Amino acid sequence: MRQEYEAIVATGIMLQIDAPDIALARWLRYTDRNDDEFVRIAERNAEVINHATRNIPREKMRVHIYWGNYQGPRNHDFPVARLMGALTRMRPQQILFEAANPRHDHEWEDWRAAKLPDDMILIPGLVDFCVTYVEHPRLVAQRL
Repeated sequence: MRQEYEAIVATGIMLQIDAPDIALARWLRYTDRNDDEFVRIAERNAEVINHATRNIPREKMRVHIYWGNYQGPRNHDFPVARLMGALTRMRPQQILFEAANPRHDHEWEDWRAAKLPDDMILIPGLVDFCVTYVEHPRLVAQRL
């Protein structure tokens, strides 16, 4: 993917890497592994992203981690706190993540407690697109 990533950035477009393997894959693909094994898999996948983007400036990239867009109990969503090691070592300067659903609303505390690189930019998803109602603008503003 390195060549494709570099070609995208060469056009002047910001590279966004969607990385379901960092969070969603825990219950989708690795149900036979324990949590520690999955963390090692996520860390390895983050290293692969770093290797593939080694020639691209951090500020030209963002990564999107997510747990899937479905209506359901989401009780298998892997906690972001367990993924902080992998996430904070990733090369992309910007991280997009879910922050508006009941399984992830509280994780702003984990992001605040994490030792983030000084230039890392967090982009929380502030609207829950898996629900059948429209959130009030004040609620969205409070999430900021």
